[in-house]
Amino acid sequence: MVLKIGRVRVKSQLTLASQTFVFGALHLGDHNVSAGVRADMADDVVTAMEAQMGHAFDSAEFPEVLRLLDQWLQGRTYSLRHLFRDEQEAVMKHWVKP
Repeated sequence: MVLKIGRVRVKSQLTLASQTFVFGALHLGDHNVSAGVRADMADDVVTAMEAQMGHAFDSAEFPEVLRLLDQWLQGRTYSLRHLFRDEQEAVMKHWVKP
């Protein structure tokens, strides 16, 4: 099981516009990946999210982690089925090491 939480800045190569997002991803093994993303949040809010989700993860309360992921990222959560096949393969190559 792996939990990742962080920020990412995305910049368009065409328009040069950029925006920062907060993301969370939970890999429960095999093809079970749930992730979410939303527009950037204040540092204290991200810190609270990390603390709550980290505590639930460390306590092996994985359904609670999924609930918190959905709550903090306001229902903008996704699984592998939301990706194109080549993107699914790229994600799995990153998460699953032989």
